Amino acid sequence: MPRQTIRAYFGFQPPRHRRGHGSRSIWVVSGTAIIVVLLGLAFTLLHHNSKGSPTPSTLSLSGSSTTLAASSPTTSSSTPRHTATSTSTTTTTAPTATTTTLAGVSPSSVLVEVVNGSGTSGQASSVSTALQADGFRVNGTANASSYSFTSSVIDYPPGLLASAQTLARYINGSVVFHESSTIPSGEIQLTTGSSFTSVVSS
Repeated sequence: MPRQTIRAYFGFQPPRHRRGHGSRSIWVVSGTAIIVVLLGLAFTLLHHNSKGSPTPSTLSLSGSSTTLAASSPTTSSSTPRHTATSTSTTTTTAPTATTTTLAGVSPSSVLVEVVNGSGTSGQASSVSTALQADGFRVNGTANASSYSFTSSVIDYPPGLLASAQTLARYINGSVVFHESSTIPSGEIQLTTGSSFTSVVSS
């Protein structure tokens, strides 16, 4: 019996192949394979990069690094500074009078010339007499060229200050000492002034 008759007798119908369905299956399989391959490549690349790629390093600049810091405005303190003022106190000390010991200088060793400087008539002569009575040696008397003397003046040559001080102890009134190189050596000169009152009697 022919095959077609047998198939027709049993009612068997061979499957019909659809062209479109077979080609779609091939594309699905091919696409899946491609996706799997791509995923594998991507995984391989990620794994490789995680091992071999250098870790990012911090870039350090060798040399002078400039740090920009927010500078807060500085407020200048206007607090006045106390300047130490040195106060110097000047103390003026009055000169101390030098006292000369007259030991050994006696009136008899003093040679005196008496000059009238006050203008009082006969004063030089009277003073000369009184000094001689006290033991002084009188060399002579005279009148001054001017009667404007207020204090009595004792002129003495260098080295005879002690003799002048001995004579001043016998004169009442203010006395001024004056060293002069014009006075003859070994002699002193007494010029009476208006303040002269008398000669002290020994």
